[in-house]
Amino acid sequence: MAPPFFIGLFGGGPSGPPAAPTLTAPADNTEIYQGQVVTVAATTTDGDLDQLEWVIDPGTGGETVVASDASSPYSSSWVVPGSLATGAHTMVARAWRGGLYTDSAPIDLFHWSPALLTSLKLWLRADTGVTHVAGAVSAWAPKGGDSSTCTQGTEAAKPTYSDTSGPGGTRPGISFDAGDYLSGTMTGWSAGDSGSIVIVGKLTDTSNRAFIDLNDTNTTANRSLSVLSAGATTLYGRAANGSGTSDVIGTNVVTGAWKWWTFIHRTAQREIRQNGTLMSGTNPAVASRSILAPAHYRVGGLFGGTPLFGLLGSVSDVIATRAELTAGERTSLAGYMQHFWGIT
Repeated sequence: MAPPFFIGLFGGGPSGPPAAPTLTAPADNTEIYQGQVVTVAATTTDGDLDQLEWVIDPGTGGETVVASDASSPYSSSWVVPGSLATGAHTMVARAWRGGLYTDSAPIDLFHWSPALLTSLKLWLRADTGVTHVAGAVSAWAPKGGDSSTCTQGTEAAKPTYSDTSGPGGTRPGISFDAGDYLSGTMTGWSAGDSGSIVIVGKLTDTSNRAFIDLNDTNTTANRSLSVLSAGATTLYGRAANGSGTSDVIGTNVVTGAWKWWTFIHRTAQREIRQNGTLMSGTNPAVASRSILAPAHYRVGGLFGGTPLFGLLGSVSDVIATRAELTAGERTSLAGYMQHFWGIT
């Protein structure tokens, strides 16, 4: 039998489960977004770990290890995937030693996306639902909402899809040449409803151009809600009912750059924002205009032409809701735009 000295020398080291680590990043109750690079970090009083992991939804069928680190200081990063379900999640730091583990206290995370917007009617995003042949787009299916797929059957009027024509030159986008457009149908609106439109887009000239038209008819312009530009630096959010139009005007629009614009319509008050900020020139208190219930929508121009005010520019994201965006929703949209599209 070997002397006790050698038993101690070769059989030493801590045994049993490690001490519980402390999860230090991200913070509890953090809202996260697809594409976001989330820093994860933890501390421990136990100096002898095999590794430390960060785990989403521990103890459930969806438990997933999203990052790990084998040495102190324990930190890593995690890119939030599109496959992560929208809504509430938990995260723990998990310390391992000798096949045994101990979890930290959990924190709460919330994965937000436009799918959670109140009364969402339409959500188009260029990374999904696009049908094209050699770039010529014949259909764009919504990612969310209950509107139909927008389509184009005329070859010469099909916009162009590219994996790299969107924000930053690294994201997908759909480009329009002033004669291109896609049209679809909508349901569930009522006359006089509030509404909001969000566009991720780029204008490439200074003529009159329209990003989107929500309309009660597919033959006549200026019947519900639309977002269009006029001149070098002006963007209009337009509410109309066939008897007239009411415009809310934003100035200092930048052509040739990707932006996100928000048009919020209430019966007697409207506003338009660029990258989340109320635009210079906007006067929210404008003449009352109770809109007709939209039954059709067009991306790339207005109805009443082929198209009227055809867009010369690009679009990567289109959102329409049958409700005014709340302040909290605008804040969440800003986070989504920053982390998914890289626009601040």
